[in-house]
Amino acid sequence: MGKRSFDRKRPDIAFALDNGWRYVRTSGSGHLIFEHPEVEKKCTMSCSLGGGRGERNAIAWLKRNTPRGATA
Repeated sequence: MGKRSFDRKRPDIAFALDNGWRYVRTSGSGHLIFEHPEVEKKCTMSCSLGGGRGERNAIAWLKRNTPRGATA
């Protein structure tokens, strides 16, 4: 896989990676796309942090959509 254009230290990205989500690609508009092998939906996150709620919203969405007991 090529160069990754995100910071693994960001809480929302770290949460996703720790719970079995994997980085797929960056969209044409600059959003990060993650997928989970057990989930049909893809998670789309902003490449940069916005007004503070984006990070918390992404973590909440991941918590709701990550299968129970699914960790990397």
